Amino acid sequence: MSKWLRFFLLLIGLLTWASCQPAPQPTKVGVHLLLDDGRGAWPPQLWAAHLQAAQAHIGAGGYVTQLIRLDDLEP
Repeated sequence: MSKWLRFFLLLIGLLTWASCQPAPQPTKVGVHLLLDDGRGAWPPQLWAAHLQAAQAHIGAGGYVTQLIRLDDLEP
């Protein structure tokens, strides 16, 4: 068997194996952040850091959302 045929078969095998890996299932775990409640607000410069910290605690497949007050839906 030539080395090119072995290489081709190995490549096909690896591609088949990679495509058969199951995708991670999303979890029901999540964090809801209220970064501005109308009276007290975290500085907007820190919002991204808070979202990243929440994501790190939840892990892959979890959810991090920012809650918005009903009376503050206008941009």
